[in-house]
Amino acid sequence: MEFWDVNTIIGPWQKERQHFSTAGELCEHLDEFGIRKALVSHTLAAKHSDMDGNRILGREIAGREGLIPCWVLDTASVWRYGGVERLRAEMAGAGAKAVRVFPASQRYNFEKWNVAELFDFLEVFAIPVLVDHNELKQDLGPLDAMCREYPRLPIVMCGVPGGLIAQEIALLRRNRNLYLDSSGIWGYCGLEEIVARCGPEQILFGSRMPFFDAGCAISRVTLSDISDADQALVGSGNLARLLAGVEL
Repeated sequence: MEFWDVNTIIGPWQKERQHFSTAGELCEHLDEFGIRKALVSHTLAAKHSDMDGNRILGREIAGREGLIPCWVLDTASVWRYGGVERLRAEMAGAGAKAVRVFPASQRYNFEKWNVAELFDFLEVFAIPVLVDHNELKQDLGPLDAMCREYPRLPIVMCGVPGGLIAQEIALLRRNRNLYLDSSGIWGYCGLEEIVARCGPEQILFGSRMPFFDAGCAISRVTLSDISDADQALVGSGNLARLLAGVEL
């Protein structure tokens, strides 16, 4: 079975946390676990400057076919890049296929009135947008509203904490454009319950490397009591379908 990882990041982090300083370190782990492709962001884009961090990411992963740029953008990025067309051209030129947002860390409101310029752009080109569960401050109401405001936009919620999935299942059933990464689905039969209640199409394999171990993430899929066909969708098929739909 093939694995495509929706949730990895490289770059410096807090000293007490594990991190990959280079793309080479990430690739060593991907090779070790047989993960064929991975979306990857850079911490500098999240913590300091989106433009500088995204360009550093491009230089760092150049020539590594298995790594797909996932840019970090914020509410001012369209303006900062010089408008929608310039941003589209830069993303296309860099091979970026997804975007990650950090509303809590970057201290902005995750509602349409505040993110419309960015999300209007992302929906036009069907660019998947990733947001960590902890970036929503435990309030999933704005996420539900954004899914409904932007029905053509794939939104991926990453890192559901502690395997708690009751609210997330309700959101998946309401919003077919919402997806979960599998890195936080570690509760008893959690993956099986989601597949039984929602189907397999809204779950994307995610390791959350370097903070989590990829072997555990893989085992949650391969040892789960779901069909081989469903495992293949979770492992790579669903993410491959979303990336193929990007229209940059």
